Amino acid sequence: MKNLVILGSHPRTRSDVDFNDPNLEIWAFNEVLVHEGFCKRADAIFQMHPKAVWNNPLNSSDLEAADWLKGKKGQTPVIWMLEQYPEVPMAKKYPFDEIRETILPNFHLDSAKNRKDFYGSSVAYSTALGIYLGYKKIDWYGIELEQNAEYTFQVPSAMFWAGIAIGRGIDFTAHSYLFDKPLYGLESFVTIDKKCFEDNIKGLDPLCDAAQKKYEEAKALANEWFEKFENLQSAGDEFERLVLEQSKRAQEYGMLDGARQENQRYLHRAIAMENASGAYVFSRHEFERDANAIMKERENTVLQWSQVGGVCKALLNQIKPKYDSQRRKLLKELRQNVDEYIRLSTIVGLFTGGSQTDYELREKIPLA
Repeated sequence: MKNLVILGSHPRTRSDVDFNDPNLEIWAFNEVLVHEGFCKRADAIFQMHPKAVWNNPLNSSDLEAADWLKGKKGQTPVIWMLEQYPEVPMAKKYPFDEIRETILPNFHLDSAKNRKDFYGSSVAYSTALGIYLGYKKIDWYGIELEQNAEYTFQVPSAMFWAGIAIGRGIDFTAHSYLFDKPLYGLESFVTIDKKCFEDNIKGLDPLCDAAQKKYEEAKALANEWFEKFENLQSAGDEFERLVLEQSKRAQEYGMLDGARQENQRYLHRAIAMENASGAYVFSRHEFERDANAIMKERENTVLQWSQVGGVCKALLNQIKPKYDSQRRKLLKELRQNVDEYIRLSTIVGLFTGGSQTDYELREKIPLA
């Protein structure tokens, strides 16, 4: 049996294939034979999209792709597809059932979909088929899956089938950087100089002081106009404006203080690790994990904040000029809700600044 080459379109290694080697069976994807110059020949093409995609006259990849697929028998290589489409003479239906029953009889799932069909890309489809058809040697060329969508959804299934191939004794070679990711525990942790945290804190301290001063000034002015509003109905509009200004200043201070607190937290962690182990390290994952956790808290707080803001607005509309027990009661409720609104404004700012800092620190750690 010939050796199998699965050929993607990434320029890093796609041209390294010896297309003149008669011992190579070459499989490629989609419209690569229509206009792509790098693929000199292919013995099979994988077109694993639904008909609505490949038969689209406005195909985003190649306007002539559908006509090429429908060419006379022998004008195209074998076309592996989801179905045995009669309008595609060289179409062959992908053997889902056969692969599942032959290769994965001991693979059991307890999940929402409860299925063994793990195909996130044409790379996964072709590698699985190569295993099923009994190839003894499989090479990947031009396969990197580097784009965001590809990395998120396509890499896991491609690696899964690569692992199956290796586990079944197939001579598998990836001419690719896909397997060059950091080794967990060895390369996924790096040292960020403590001075980075210290410098950030030093730079944030005066900014926090200045923001706090502006907040205190806005608070004093809002309180002054609340006292006026207690006795003067016309002061309500100005009081509302000043509460919004105080909220803005509270958020600004919160963002800076949140950033400062995150830097202080990581500095303390670095010191504790260093004291215990003689060194300190951080992973990209922990910064991302912490940022996401903070953002979740922020979302919950923003919801509360919006609700309290709505209560404040409703109370302002309910308060009438006549100074009676009802007005005193509503003013008391307004004061309480405004205080809560400002408190939540600060917390929203804290969470925003904290999460942004974690994302910034994450970027100091390389992906590989």
